[in-house]
Amino acid sequence: MNNNLPNKRVLTGFRISVLLMAAALLFVIWGQAVSAKSAAYPAPGYYKSAAKGLTATVRKEAIGIYQGQADPHTVEITVYGEPIDLQFGEALEARVEKLEEGTKVVFIYTEQKVKGDNVVRFRRLLSIKEVEE
Repeated sequence: MNNNLPNKRVLTGFRISVLLMAAALLFVIWGQAVSAKSAAYPAPGYYKSAAKGLTATVRKEAIGIYQGQADPHTVEITVYGEPIDLQFGEALEARVEKLEEGTKVVFIYTEQKVKGDNVVRFRRLLSIKEVEE
């Protein structure tokens, strides 16, 4: 009977470790499912600003200093000492990647404001090129 006792303990320990591994795996999978669901919700204040509506799109041209990319689809350009962020699409990726920080650029963009809010603006970059001096 003493021979069976050590085998039973090892088997019980093995079962416990398998159970803990399965629980950890389920926890990881469940956590990913929860985070995927929460990522589908829009940012706070989205519905409030969208409900007010946007003003008409205004096309603008400016000269500024390219500061770099804020993220894979946003650039920052300083115009008259004020930084502005502009969203851009795949068509401009190659051109933006060639620019170096501190480069003087001329660019065309569109701008829309949220009605009733003079701070929030949606800017979309249409074209950008380095200014040759």
